[in-house]
This record gives sequence, C-alpha cells and structure tokens, in this order.
Amino acid sequence: MKLGCRAHDYGTHTAAQLAEILHSRGYNACQLAIPKAISGIADYQSITPQTAAEIGEAFSKQQVEISVMGCYQDLSNPDTEIRKKAVENIAHCLSLQKLLGAKVVGSESSYANLSEEEKEVRFPLFVDSALRIAEAAAKYDGVFAIEPVFWHPLSTVERTHTLLDAVADKQHFKMIFDAANVLRRRYQPIQTQVWQQWLGEFGERIEAMHIKDFVLEGDRYCPRVLGEGIMDYTFIRQWLCENRPEMALLREEVQLEQDAQDLQFMCGLVQK
Repeated sequence: MKLGCRAHDYGTHTAAQLAEILHSRGYNACQLAIPKAISGIADYQSITPQTAAEIGEAFSKQQVEISVMGCYQDLSNPDTEIRKKAVENIAHCLSLQKLLGAKVVGSESSYANLSEEEKEVRFPLFVDSALRIAEAAAKYDGVFAIEPVFWHPLSTVERTHTLLDAVADKQHFKMIFDAANVLRRRYQPIQTQVWQQWLGEFGERIEAMHIKDFVLEGDRYCPRVLGEGIMDYTFIRQWLCENRPEMALLREEVQLEQDAQDLQFMCGLVQK
C-alpha cells in the first residue's frame, strides 16, 4: 500500500531532510510541491534537471515515492499571459517528471472560489489549457493528473466527462480524486451515492487520492483528524479494497500531533 501526505505540511527542508522526516513518520509516498517543500527553490522554472534528479534520489533512498509532483496552477485564469505561464510551468514539470521519479504531475483548474457564472466562463479556457498540457505530457512521455473541485471550473461529473472527452489521451492525462473537494454541502447526507458516481465513472483514470476530513462551522471550513469530521469513507474503502488497493492515498492538511492516528485510519482504507 502507498500511504503518504502533502510533504510541505511538514515544513520546508532540504530534500534529504524532508525525505527522512516523512520516512520516520511512517509514510512511503507523498505529494511534493518543490517550491513549497524544498529549501532554496523559489519557483518551478528554477528547478533544473540536476536538481530534480538529486531530489528524486533523496526520496528514493528513504523509500518515499513521489506519487504526485504538485504544480498547482491557475489554468482557467481569464488573463491570457497568466494562463500561458501556468501551462509553461506544468510543461516544465512534465519535462522533469521522470528525473524526479514522480508518478504524475498534478494541478487543479483554478485558484479562486468562483461563482457559477465565473465557472461557466472559465471552463472553455481551462479545456484549452488542458489540451496544451496533454500535448506536453505526450511530448515528454509524462503523466498529468487533474483534480476536480466544486468551486472551480472543473466542478461536476458532467464537466469532467466533457473535459475527458476533449482530452482523449488516457495514457498521459489522468485524475487526482479528492472526495472532500467535490462534496457540496447539500450532498453530505448522500455521500455513498456521490462516491459511487465519481468512482464508477472515472475510477480507471484516477492515479492518486487525497484523504482529509473536516466540519463546517457556519460557512467556515475546519480541518479535522481523519474519522472525526463529516467525511464518510465507507464506500471509498470498499472501492479501494476491491479495485485499487495499490493506489497512493495522500493525507492533506496534516495535523502534526495526530499524524500517527491519521496514518492508522488510512491503513484501514486499504486493508480487507
């Protein structure tokens, strides 16, 4: 089983230090956003092939898989130059993916919390970005994975189908699934049905899964230790055990004092 976390939840360190920390905490996988996690690297374009290879070697020595090279960009921004730069950053990461030893390069479709009207306007811009990224992924024989989020342009099952129909390259264009990020408030009482639909329709394209838990205090999102929030992982556990027990499960929003409890919870998601 591959159990990991968002690496920069443990702070910014040298690659060797961070890999050792993650290994010591019991992880064998991670999502690594290099400028956030590795000291001395300010942005994605400053990552050289040599640096990527050195980081990959440091994590390999500690037997921590880089399941996702995080390069989260605003791929639907109405500003053409911002969008172009976002695609360039992801293409650069795809060129380094194999040197780093990462399984996929991952992003969401936006940064902002958008209205329905804004999502509608931005969605075609995002699809254009996705097509360009798919070309880069094929060029470098890399793998890109997109993460749906209900407050971003890629917000629904229907839009995800539209995207994947447009980007038909199943080999180079995959998905990251974060159940909490597609769970609208009104669907909280019927989570099993929600997970059945998402996993039933897109399960074969999912390369990694984010695991987190939360409660809402009014409209305020409040992270919680796994199993102590509103998330119901019952069907997700069943699906993982039956279909993808090898999938990387990546804890986001780690609460450091309780990371052992979270790790035990994630173990339970893939143990029959």
